[in-house]
Amino acid sequence: MRLTIKKPTKPIDVKKIKQEYDKVKGALIVAAPFINSLLSRVKVILTWSVETAAVTRNDIMLINPEFWLSLDWAGKAWVLGHETLHIAFRDAKRVGNRSSDKWNVAADAINNELQKQLMKMPYKLYIFMITIDKLYNQFLQIFKALNLEMEDLQKMSKEELYKILPEIKGGSGEIKCPKCGSKNVRVKKLDLNEKKAVFKCSDCGHEWEEEVEISPSAGSGKGIPIPIDAVVGDLGEDIKEIEGTVLQEGDPEIYNSNDETEIEEKWKENIARAYQVQKTIGTVPLALRRIVEELLKGKIDWRNLLRQAFRIGFGKTIVSTYKRPSRKHQDFPGIRRFTLPTVFFLVDASGSMSKKELEQALTEIYNVAGMCEVKVLSWDAQAYDIIVAKNKQEVVNKAFKAIRGGGGTIIAPALQKTLKHMKFRDIVVVFSDFEIFDLDKKETKELLLSVASKSSVAIGLSTHRDVELPGWRFIKIEVN
Repeated sequence: MRLTIKKPTKPIDVKKIKQEYDKVKGALIVAAPFINSLLSRVKVILTWSVETAAVTRNDIMLINPEFWLSLDWAGKAWVLGHETLHIAFRDAKRVGNRSSDKWNVAADAINNELQKQLMKMPYKLYIFMITIDKLYNQFLQIFKALNLEMEDLQKMSKEELYKILPEIKGGSGEIKCPKCGSKNVRVKKLDLNEKKAVFKCSDCGHEWEEEVEISPSAGSGKGIPIPIDAVVGDLGEDIKEIEGTVLQEGDPEIYNSNDETEIEEKWKENIARAYQVQKTIGTVPLALRRIVEELLKGKIDWRNLLRQAFRIGFGKTIVSTYKRPSRKHQDFPGIRRFTLPTVFFLVDASGSMSKKELEQALTEIYNVAGMCEVKVLSWDAQAYDIIVAKNKQEVVNKAFKAIRGGGGTIIAPALQKTLKHMKFRDIVVVFSDFEIFDLDKKETKELLLSVASKSSVAIGLSTHRDVELPGWRFIKIEVN
C-alpha cells in the first residue's frame, strides 16, 4: 500500500521540527529512560499522509507536521511515548483477528496507565486519554457483575482486558454523526489551539467540524471529548512506501529485515535493554515490571542481556578527547581507551547453591576470560582468596579448583574485599541464588552502592530470587 500526500495548509519549517524532536528526545532520557531507549530504535517519518500521528504494522511512526506544531512540549513527549509503546509492544501485530477498535482501546488503556507512571501526564491531552479508571467508570456495571475492582483491571494484560470489554466502535460512543446518527465516528483532524476537530462518519462518509473540549471540564457541555486513540493511537496497515521527511532512520536490524520472527525477537531484545536502562537510572513502576516480565517471560535470551551489560561496562573505558582529533574530521574529538577493565566474579558457594549452579558460574567465568582478565572470589559467610585468571586456560587450571564454601550466605565480607582490590571502572558480577542473609542490612546496602559507583557496570546474576539492587543490573538466568 502507498499513502497519498495531502496538500499542506501552510508552510512548515521542517528544520525547526527536527530541532524540537531532538530536544524532546533529550528530555526523555531523564524523564522516561525506558521510552527514550525504545524511541531511539524507531523509524519516524514526518508526513502529510496522516492527519495527526499513527503507527504502521511494520513499525513506522508517522507524524503530521501541523499536528506536531499544535502540541506543547509535554504533548509532543506524550505522543512520541504513546506511539513508541504501540510499536515496541507490537500492538498492531498482536491485534490478529480481534476487533481493531476494541483492541486499540485495551492497548491504549494499558499503555497509558504505564506511561502515566513513567512521565507526567500532559494537561491538554488528559481528556483524550483512555485509562483504566475511565474504562472502569464507563463500564462499571459490567465489571461489578464480574466481581472486578479497578485494581484487578490494572493488573491485566491487554489480551485479558480485551476479553471482558464490551464491543466498542468509533471511540467514546458520545459522538454521533449529524447526518445518519451513527456512533461509528473517527477524528480526521485535531487542532488543539483552535479547539476544533474534523470528524468523519465511517458508515455514511459525512464529514463535519465541531468544537472540542480540551480541559478536564468535559462535562460542562462546552465541547465534545475525543478519545486519544482516535487521534494518536491508530494501529495502521503494513505500509511499504511513504513520502515525507525522515526524522529518524531507526534500527537497521529491524527496518532492513523481512523476517518477522527476527524482527519480533529484536523488539524483545530492545524492550529488555530498555528495561535494564530504566532500572539503572530511573525508578521501575510496577506496571512496567509486570508488562515486561509477561511479554518477555521465557523468551529473553539472558546471555544476550549479559553480553549487553558487559558491552556497557567496556564502553565506559572509552572517552572522547580533543587532544587527539578524530581521523575522520579534525573538528571532532578522537577517542582514547583506558586499559581493559578486570572482571570480578563473586561466586556464591554457600550451602544453598547446587553443584549445577556452581558449574554454571564457572562456565560464565570461562566465557568472559577470553576477553579480559578475571578475578574470582568465592564466598559463603566469609570471603575466600581472590584467584586471578588471565585467560581461559587459567580458569580451568586455577578457578575451577579454587571454588570453596558450603556455609551460610553473608555477602558483606566479599563486597568489602572487592572494594579493597578493585580499580575504578572494573566490572563486578555477583553470581548467586540471592537467598542472602544480610542483603537488607544497612551496611550491605551501602557496600552494594559503593561497588556499583566504583565499577563501570555491576551485574547481579540470579539463579533463583528476583531482587532490586540500586545501581546494579539484575539478570535472571537459566541453569543448564
